[in-house]
Amino acid sequence: MAAAPALLIHTPARNILLATAIHSDTLVAVAASADGGWFQPLIFHDLLLLDANGKVSCRVDRAETSKGLLAYLIDSSPLHLAIHDAVLKVDLNSDGSWPQCGSQGDSDSRITWSIHNAAFQLNAPWRTLPIVDLQGLHLAGQVGPDTSGHRHLVIEPFTVLDRAPVSDNHASQNLALIAPILSRTTRIDGSATVHFEGLTVPLDGPSANAPFPIRGRAAFHSLEASLRQDFLGELTHLIPASGLQLPGRIAVLDQTDVRFEVTAEGIHHDGMIVLLPELARNLKITTSGTIRLDEQLDIDLMINLPKPLTGTNSDFTDRPLAGLLAGLATEPLRLHVTGTVSSPSFALPEGLDLAGELLRRVAPDVSDTAPPSVTAAVTGLIRSISNEDKSEGKRKLPGSIINLIRAVDKSTKDRKKQRK
Repeated sequence: MAAAPALLIHTPARNILLATAIHSDTLVAVAASADGGWFQPLIFHDLLLLDANGKVSCRVDRAETSKGLLAYLIDSSPLHLAIHDAVLKVDLNSDGSWPQCGSQGDSDSRITWSIHNAAFQLNAPWRTLPIVDLQGLHLAGQVGPDTSGHRHLVIEPFTVLDRAPVSDNHASQNLALIAPILSRTTRIDGSATVHFEGLTVPLDGPSANAPFPIRGRAAFHSLEASLRQDFLGELTHLIPASGLQLPGRIAVLDQTDVRFEVTAEGIHHDGMIVLLPELARNLKITTSGTIRLDEQLDIDLMINLPKPLTGTNSDFTDRPLAGLLAGLATEPLRLHVTGTVSSPSFALPEGLDLAGELLRRVAPDVSDTAPPSVTAAVTGLIRSISNEDKSEGKRKLPGSIINLIRAVDKSTKDRKKQRK
């Protein structure tokens, strides 16, 4: 009896003890060494957990229990397990699905647990960089049966980033899942906070090991970034050749909460607000949608034109031209983004380009197949609105509007003549 702890802990038999405690049909646990006894708490060093397919691995520097062997065998009170310096790696399947780790055996034991200074990495076979790569995680929760007798893993709410500096690495992983536009940026500067709600994972029954949906929120603090040139090129496809220079710098609206939800298919976000300060001070772009784990996009963009363009607080408040300007901002511009993260595709409703959509608003009687003179007038108006020199933009804006009116009027007369 006295020698039993030494036989169980200081020999490979400790791995049998671990297997008994894990109750898994696919996970294998191996510890390099262990300490403890009948009355001393058990401590496992250099612990490794692997699934049968090699898709999930977890390395733990130290795992400590609150009980010795005797209490573990005869005491039914909850056991506390403290895990220090753990690294969990998960490799997605080739089709982008999450790997299965099997099921647990029946048990009515209750365990409270805490994880200190952990790291999590999510990899995909088609990417050289991880999808998610986080360090310094601290979590807590419990495992045990609920009132119906089914076992659950309960994870308390936790924070993965707390006003953490955001670097270019986040353009390819982590925050890019919540804010896909960051995946097309560089030279990122700012900080972010990401908080997850608590969740309950069933460990047995038909939905075993299904933690989804995992919900959380992200807040960005004074975050700015530069758009990549290839992404700017995609945006210019929405605008006919007009010489319009799109802004290369974006900013994220400070202290805005972005709600997100992780599912088996991907990550859905709602309410990401981006500013284009180089184009217009109050122009806002709100994104909502899903980025799938295979990097397919299904995202809606809503562009709210700034109030100065409607004539409010501008030099054109008391002029008839203000009504024409107001037509540009009657409703947000809506774009749909598909394709992939590396090759996004933008589309306006009914296949219009940006100039055609603006033309529809200020001159609804003009056909979608407007002559080049009308398109040129619309894009000239865009150039005036987006002029970097605000005073120069205001000076040219009335002329651009008049040119548009003339072009529309001429197009209308020409079409009447053609009908006759």
